[in-house]
Amino acid sequence: MTKKPIVFFVNHLHKGGMQRAIANITSALSPDFPTIVAFFGTEDPGYDFGGKLIELGEPGQLSISLMSRIVKTIKRIFIFRRMIREIGAETVISFGESSALFNLLSGASNRIISVRVSIREFTKEFSRINRLYAKLLIFFGYRHASSIISVSDEIKEELTTNFSIPSGKISVINNLYDGDSIRSSSLESLPDDHEEIFRDPVVLNVGSLCHQKGQVYLIDAFHHLLEHKSAARLVFIGRGEDKDKLSERANGLGIGSRVHFLGHQSNPYRYMRRCHTFALSSLYEGFPNVLVEAMFCGAPVISFDCPTGPREIIKFSRGNDEASGGKFGILVPRKALEGNPEEAAKLLSIEMLKMFEPGISEHYKALSLLRSGDFNKGMIIGQWIDAIRGRKRSCNDLAT
Repeated sequence: MTKKPIVFFVNHLHKGGMQRAIANITSALSPDFPTIVAFFGTEDPGYDFGGKLIELGEPGQLSISLMSRIVKTIKRIFIFRRMIREIGAETVISFGESSALFNLLSGASNRIISVRVSIREFTKEFSRINRLYAKLLIFFGYRHASSIISVSDEIKEELTTNFSIPSGKISVINNLYDGDSIRSSSLESLPDDHEEIFRDPVVLNVGSLCHQKGQVYLIDAFHHLLEHKSAARLVFIGRGEDKDKLSERANGLGIGSRVHFLGHQSNPYRYMRRCHTFALSSLYEGFPNVLVEAMFCGAPVISFDCPTGPREIIKFSRGNDEASGGKFGILVPRKALEGNPEEAAKLLSIEMLKMFEPGISEHYKALSLLRSGDFNKGMIIGQWIDAIRGRKRSCNDLAT
């Protein structure tokens, strides 16, 4: 008997964290779980997905009136429902708030919503009407899902506290990673011109160059660090709309020669393995892939204790949120992001300087490798299989 397919659905396949999560999950599932990755439009899939790709048409548009958006949404709902009916799928797993509505109205019997980022922080950048729509959808719609998969404990707490979603409906499943593949890729050599940069101690940041990633804090912190460690360099891997602004900031501080923008790299892991310190300066996240991937590469890590994810990855080890802590890396207090940006940058620089103390970098390097094992695909995929089968098991269950 042919098994019914499992549909993983996201609005588009532009390269990003949600799309990478789908690629990792569908690739890790065994052939016993036939999968389909459905989407409305894409520029470039970017990742290798397990299963069959189905493009539904009706791609999004940047400039569109409210009425046209409503008409397009209704049309998409009918297209999606027809696809689910024609392939006979019973399980639909949607990624991202913009995909959840289509899942809830799909007609599938097992509708799983994957929540990947803090709703509170993410919707701050929305217009008032879009923020209202998102919150109403979550408050009234999500309780009608078969189950909800939160990528972190903090997001689960947000859903139960702020949106009154029953705790029993929510499982926490962290992102999964192919640790062997990451470590193998990290052994590749660097291009000659980049090798020259990495002969000095490098503070590395990987991610889109945008406001959410907080790289301006990192540049300001690095400016202070250079007062004590003049040989250090700061390297950004990624591209985005803030690149010129960040470059101007570095030049304005007189440190442009020590700050390097290397653009998109198809293999960032070889840079992670070679860096002195990996720094995550994000203002908010869901469950930051790059932080875990850096740990797989043995990079000592430091991060703002932003919502959400870094606290669970690094493991906050002190009861006082105003003090730095972290069992597997350095976690800069969350309160720093709520105060003066200059003070936040100074505090980040103080914590970064600790990584240059004798023996500290090697200490956190070993802890990174130890912690990364908790996120290998073999540890996580079983939880996804349970969710697909309608059984509830969270990451916390593995620790008991």
